[in-house]
Amino acid sequence: FDSHNAQTEEESPPTLSSNLLREYISRARKHQPVVPPDVAPYIVEAYVNLRSDGNPGKNKNGDQTVMTARQLLSILRLSQALARLRFSDYVAREDVNEAIRLTHMSKSSLLDEQNGPNANGLDSNKRKWGGEDVTSRIFNIIKDYST
Repeated sequence: FDSHNAQTEEESPPTLSSNLLREYISRARKHQPVVPPDVAPYIVEAYVNLRSDGNPGKNKNGDQTVMTARQLLSILRLSQALARLRFSDYVAREDVNEAIRLTHMSKSSLLDEQNGPNANGLDSNKRKWGGEDVTSRIFNIIKDYST
């Protein structure tokens, strides 16, 4: 269910003041989430799987899709940023999954430019995280924070 497309012409999306958004960002930046011991092995396993999935011997087109240590660091930083958005002190598996998804989408967007739009058959507007799309979840967190 895409809440953005389901709105009628009579309804307009609620707006946030720039002051509220600045305050939210300022407070979120103060959080320094850490990777808890139970999530660390999950990240290692995901990294190993991504490395093996991106094995150059499997790619016949010579794609540069091998997972690198730099991309692992990016996944960790994205995971921490997602935890910050929730004002969490700990990175959750969902944060890691979303960071990996974002990394995959970034890579696939490069391939889409070569192969044409929607070559991967996925619609980025229909991605869900915990029963609601990520944009709606972030908006609801900000809205709840403001009340």
